[in-house]
Amino acid sequence: MTQRVHHTSNKKTRKNISQCSGWITVKVSGSYYDMGYQHGSILRKQIEKAKDVMTYLVKTNYKFSLSDYVKKCVSLVKESDKWKNIFDELRGIRDGCSSAMSLDELIAWNMYLSMDEILNKRLVQRCSAFIATGSKTVDGKILMAHNTHSDYASGFISNIVMHVKPSAPDTFPFVMQTLPGLVCSSTDWFISESGIIGCETTISDIKYIPDFEKGVPYFFRIRKAMETGKTLDDYVSIMMKQNAGDYACSWLFGDINSGEIMRFELGKKTHGIARTEDGLFYGMNSAFTPELAKKETDDTELNDPTTINGSRNVRLNELLNAQKLDLKYAKKVLADHYDCKEKTVRKGMRGICKHKECEKGKNYKVAGTVDGKVTDTTLARKMKFIGRMGSSCGRVFLKKNYPNVPDFMDNMPKYNWVTL
Repeated sequence: MTQRVHHTSNKKTRKNISQCSGWITVKVSGSYYDMGYQHGSILRKQIEKAKDVMTYLVKTNYKFSLSDYVKKCVSLVKESDKWKNIFDELRGIRDGCSSAMSLDELIAWNMYLSMDEILNKRLVQRCSAFIATGSKTVDGKILMAHNTHSDYASGFISNIVMHVKPSAPDTFPFVMQTLPGLVCSSTDWFISESGIIGCETTISDIKYIPDFEKGVPYFFRIRKAMETGKTLDDYVSIMMKQNAGDYACSWLFGDINSGEIMRFELGKKTHGIARTEDGLFYGMNSAFTPELAKKETDDTELNDPTTINGSRNVRLNELLNAQKLDLKYAKKVLADHYDCKEKTVRKGMRGICKHKECEKGKNYKVAGTVDGKVTDTTLARKMKFIGRMGSSCGRVFLKKNYPNVPDFMDNMPKYNWVTL
């Protein structure tokens, strides 16, 4: 496929990127190839680092070399006319970043979270989140909050706030938190101009293998939903069509036009939907849909407060029903460190704001909460949210104080909450 050559001026690049309190905000627009090219050229240095992160993660978590991992991913992704736009955008990123990542490497990078059930044999616990509306919020409108639980290597580069404005017909501009080189969010936090906002938490201990022969990776589907979905029903339909079962999640979606919110839990063959205009939903890595939990997971943590998921389930239920929610209180909930097993406040693996780097022995890992984000109907109408990079509680991370930290990883200072 022949593409025209671009020459992005420094002046234009400066207009499309800004930095604030650890976040990098980027604006891309136009055709899919053009958006990719802008993405790649603006974030070339960050994409180079993302390749180091991918190399480290596949070696550490999957015991694969980068070349073998890339081959495995590419063998599972079938290019088709239906998804031509995604491949055009990936080619644009490749060309824009001067091949800091090849096309195959970009496909593999976008596939990383889809490969957990295949190469790691389990889907790891990622994120705490909640969404509320009606009598559960101070103003009666929607409020949404989320923090990402991740290895710090990839988590510390999930600081990209990307404003995407496709020129294709029947698409909506959207804002997402993402990582360099990705065409979806992967932290899964977004606001669409259609009026739909969303986030998710993974469903852990999935016991099936995704089917990429019959389905397509989740990043294709959620990207299509973000830019074309007009209603909550659209999101369900898009995510379920050609569902490969990879990256099973409890999706939390809200429609700021109607005030309705939804928890949509999607496995491979099983799903669950709950909707309300007056209530709240939250996620903490255990499925709430009984059939999905029983048939497609080995998870037993939901109702056990001594476990990582169960502790957060008890604590979220307590905090979210203690008072009406607003942005200030939502930030406080995301930063909560209460451990229901130990019955005390401590930085550890069972808090809503998770800190596995503070654990000892087999529970230690350079991982935990790497951000915090909150938004409400008023902010979302302006395509804005309030975010804190580093961790929801603002904890300083100095890598010299911890073992097994890769050389390329940065320290993380304490950042303030800022409007993005």
